[in-house]
Parts: sequence; C-alpha cells; structure tokens
Amino acid sequence: MTALHFVPFGPEIDPVKLIKFDAGHGNFYVCGAGGMREVESIFFYGDDHDQMYTYTESGTVPPHDIEITVFGANKRRLGGKPFAIPKDRKSVIEENLAHVFNTRRYYFLNQHVLADEIPSQIEFTWKVA
Repeated sequence: MTALHFVPFGPEIDPVKLIKFDAGHGNFYVCGAGGMREVESIFFYGDDHDQMYTYTESGTVPPHDIEITVFGANKRRLGGKPFAIPKDRKSVIEENLAHVFNTRRYYFLNQHVLADEIPSQIEFTWKVA
C-alpha cells in the first residue's frame, strides 16, 4: 500500500476512506461523509487546491433514469459559511465530481457503477465566488 500524500483538513475524515481519482486534471480524493434529514448525501472532495464537503441529492425519473444534483459546498461538514466555488476552479471541480458519479455507485463509492446506474443527468446548482 502506498502512502497517502494528501492530508484532509477535517479530523472527521479518515484518510483510509479516501478514494483517489485522476480524471485528467490531476489527482483528487473523494469519500462519503454521511447525510441527514436536510442533506441526503454529503461527500468530501479534496485536491491540491481545494477541500470541501459537497451536498447532494439524487432521484429516479421513470423508467430508471438517475439524476444527481450537487447544490452546495462547505468547509465544514454541516453549518458555517457556504464555500463559494472559485470561478477559475468551477469547471475542474465539476468535471471531477461528474467523473466520480459516472464511475462509482452513489451510495457505495468503493464500488464501480453498474451500467444501469450511470446518471442520466448531473446538475450543479451551487454558487460561484
């Protein structure tokens, strides 16, 4: 096992649970960070420039289309001031997250997505700085 050179900023993120990706913009790391009534799923995202928690929700549109919406980001898992995505980083972060959702199962990121689970739509509605 190789050493992880990326250090997440939050003590609640176990580096062992981080999944390393490379989608063409360099390495980045993602792991599930739970959820709650107000937020269906929270994912930690980190790369050499930014680290944040992303807030997402998913839905199924008949017959079996899966849609995912990323609607917010924060430096803290819950609460605090929302993280505004820097304009110059927006497309990179969105492409990276789309790569994750197109290649990994939404609720089980450690598993590769099945053919019928690839989202038909991934929408980003978060704010840009």
